[in-house]
Amino acid sequence: MDTELNTVREKIGNLSDALWRRALQPGVSFLKSIHEAPYHPRTDEEIAIWTDLTSPSNHASLIRYVEHWRTLGTNLSTDGFHRAIIEESARRWAHESGTAQ
Repeated sequence: MDTELNTVREKIGNLSDALWRRALQPGVSFLKSIHEAPYHPRTDEEIAIWTDLTSPSNHASLIRYVEHWRTLGTNLSTDGFHRAIIEESARRWAHESGTAQ
């Protein structure tokens, strides 16, 4: 994996870790948090990572990362998580590039 894909992998890992920290908090539904579809960042930490990760400058690398990940085989939860990230990144990229509909 090249440097850009490793950077994306680290950011997705950080976002996943933040999601797990939220899901394990007292009074939070663990299963609902982990299987929320589509995923939405809730905590300040998740929002900060999400905003950085879905930045238009990361869009091409995100697509390459998800394509690489899919060749390895994924589960429905991971697919949904990746889909939410790609959709937000694509929305932001289209808006910044002026191609938003």
